[in-house]
Amino acid sequence: MHRKLADAAFNLVVAGQFKRGKSSLINALLGQALLPAAAVPLTSVITVIQFGPTPSASIELRGGERRDIPLESLEEYVTERGNPQNTKKVRQVLIRYPCPWLANNVRLIDTPGIDSVYEHNGDVTRAFLPQADAVIFVVSVEQPLSQTELTFLHSIREYAGKIFCLLNKIDYLNPAELEESITFCATVVHEALGIDVPIFPVSAREALEHKRMGTAELANDDGLQKFEKALQTFMLTDRNAIWQRSVARALRRMLSHAKFLLELERGALTTPLQQLQSSLQTLRVKKRETLRAHSDHCLLLQAHTRTLLKEQVEPALECFSQEQQQRVARAVDVWLEELRTLPLRPMQAALERRLVANVRATYDGWIAREEPKVCRAFDELCARVWSQTQQSVDDLLRHCGDLFGIPLEAVETTSVWRYESGFDYKFWSEPTTLGIFSSSIILALPRNLGAPLTLRRFKSRARELIELHAGRLRSDIEDRLHRSVEAFRTRLFASTQGTLGRIEEAIGRGVDRYAQGQTKKSARDVIIDDSIAHISGIEARVWELAP
Repeated sequence: MHRKLADAAFNLVVAGQFKRGKSSLINALLGQALLPAAAVPLTSVITVIQFGPTPSASIELRGGERRDIPLESLEEYVTERGNPQNTKKVRQVLIRYPCPWLANNVRLIDTPGIDSVYEHNGDVTRAFLPQADAVIFVVSVEQPLSQTELTFLHSIREYAGKIFCLLNKIDYLNPAELEESITFCATVVHEALGIDVPIFPVSAREALEHKRMGTAELANDDGLQKFEKALQTFMLTDRNAIWQRSVARALRRMLSHAKFLLELERGALTTPLQQLQSSLQTLRVKKRETLRAHSDHCLLLQAHTRTLLKEQVEPALECFSQEQQQRVARAVDVWLEELRTLPLRPMQAALERRLVANVRATYDGWIAREEPKVCRAFDELCARVWSQTQQSVDDLLRHCGDLFGIPLEAVETTSVWRYESGFDYKFWSEPTTLGIFSSSIILALPRNLGAPLTLRRFKSRARELIELHAGRLRSDIEDRLHRSVEAFRTRLFASTQGTLGRIEEAIGRGVDRYAQGQTKKSARDVIIDDSIAHISGIEARVWELAP
């Protein structure tokens, strides 16, 4: 908050599900292919682009260290290929670029894709949303808007004062299909947000190419040009008002929290001592009961998570493994036929390359399809456990609310599914002496004898690789589920303890004031009244500045 006020920076955040073309869109807006645009999801790294007289880049590590890097080495820090599972511990990347519309303290921010199969991308993006003043939400014609995207739109609405929706990759559709896609997207977004959001159909890939060739004005698709004009108009007319409202929302949340704590203490100070002591005793009993219930519910979460692994993940992987073993065995037959003119050694090398690429692509596809299902199932379990725990906390909140006549804040929690996968492919291992010996024999045989043995060997290798990676993937998911349960337990415990502790502390202060005498109690009551009045006055001024 302090940094936002000091910088007066306007954060224009580009967000959306992974593989929707966010980085390509940013490149098109800048007219230069600055950001890597890969076919695989990016890692959990926020990339901030702001104005600078000359192009440059730097990274900020999680420990706070900052380091200048060449622009051409960005891929080594922000892509899964160059920085798998963010092992380099990059917190964010900062790029400075001489783009005129960034000069007025505008920061263009590329966020990791939500619902990605790598890292905790969704968590990183959602954590950054409170800093968003406006959001460019990128969707794609390849897939209809998903439930994940609609849920994310609701989150955006809470923070961002302006939302632009860009429908990317329109070069994949004919005019009739495009019109249908635009209508569908506009309808779904309106239903999700309750407001009309203009849809800008674009092809980021083609727009960038036209800008680099200097033929943007001749492009058949002017979707990006229309969006740029709308963005320019927004920056000239609405930007300051949106920024003020964004700051005001953050201030109101802080002021409301501070006033709530004071009102809670004031209620304790005006309650008879005997009633306070009785309430404090009841609170302590209920606190123990609530924490016991919390522990029981977390044990249930552990049990349900094990069931999820046994009944959903393991059967799906086993079925998938069996299907792929048969499919790859057939593929090896085809590959061998295609490579039949090669000598045995080049044939084996070519077969190995094809097999490795095929197994990798096979499991990449499974992860992309199945991990979101596991994530949703785990989130549902967490929501159920939180609801059960919240019922216990609500009893206490209602009791205190009746006692002091003030509303108490609800404790919120979010999904803690961990995307920082430890899964890695393993294709190479030290061959045994017997393996080296048998391979040498096959290579020494005449082709009519060596080829059938090569076929048999690679079918066996295919089966082993598929079984190996099914097992490794199962272990990786089990490990992440276990860590997610522990993270959820910790967060839920902290939230519950915080709620109970805050109430107990306020009532305890009231008891202490009684023990110190009426004079100190009255003096503190005056201070609280003055503080609440002061906060209310600030709230009123904030509402006047940014209603």
